[in-house]
Amino acid sequence: MDAGINRLRPRVQRGRQPPGSREDVLAAVTGLRDYEVIIVDDGSTDGTGDVADRLARTRPGVRVIHQPTNLGLAIGYTTALAAARMPFFTFGRAIAR
Repeated sequence: MDAGINRLRPRVQRGRQPPGSREDVLAAVTGLRDYEVIIVDDGSTDGTGDVADRLARTRPGVRVIHQPTNLGLAIGYTTALAAARMPFFTFGRAIAR
């Protein structure tokens, strides 16, 4: 069975994160036919949303959801789960700085 998978990533204040860490997320879905990486920008003010949007424009399996303000980790995960289109999911680490 080749079922799709979601990779959920709540993010806040991560705009200056090294590019390799974003690629690590995409490496986790390499080889999968159906996947979706959902990045929730949790009200960041440092350009995190712009970085995520650029990534989504270059990778068809990446989606970005923008929260207007920081609503917290639990809401970030809940938002991502509600938007998920695939039957299975995995969470990525979410760290605010």
